Amino acid sequence: MTIRITQWLMISLFLSVVTACMNLGNHGPDTRFYLLASNPDSILSSEETKKEITLSIGVGPITFPLYLDRPQMLTRMEDNELRVDEFNQWAEPLKANVTRVMVENLFLLTGSEKIYPHPLKRSDQVNMRIFLHVLQFEADAVGYVTLRSTWRIVASDGGRLLAEKQSNIVKQAKGKAAAQVVETMSKALFELSQEIAGELMNIDYD
Repeated sequence: MTIRITQWLMISLFLSVVTACMNLGNHGPDTRFYLLASNPDSILSSEETKKEITLSIGVGPITFPLYLDRPQMLTRMEDNELRVDEFNQWAEPLKANVTRVMVENLFLLTGSEKIYPHPLKRSDQVNMRIFLHVLQFEADAVGYVTLRSTWRIVASDGGRLLAEKQSNIVKQAKGKAAAQVVETMSKALFELSQEIAGELMNIDYD
């Protein structure tokens, strides 16, 4: 009886050690979470960028392709191949992050204190709205970030088209690390915001 108990204890101890080793071996890198950010330091100190507008602006809706609607960051390996990174993820849905940062960027670039994100509240009375359709927004395997989009500015009174553009922004990250890619994506989004802000400044709204 004592021999059987001893054997059982030895087997239990062996299984515990094996399980602990398996758990230790399966412990991968911690998942890191990222956010796009506004780039106030990128604003040039020219008189043109200091010009302010008093009109109220609605930002959105912003639409994304379905393949970008995921928490994981993506890398485009080839034209038709994407790599999903389980250990580098977005801290909030990418569409919500882009919308928020666009509002911050346009606030800095236009000086308007009345810039509201979609969906608008009843109290958000806007003169014009910006509709943005993102076609591509990710880095490739060597660190080039591509932001392709189409956008238009529409007057709120009757939906009059004020401007319509296509944009293709490509920027190289300092490296292929996720943090460097996210920083470059933020810069690309700021550049798009500059394009839109420039068009807003030139609109003769009456």
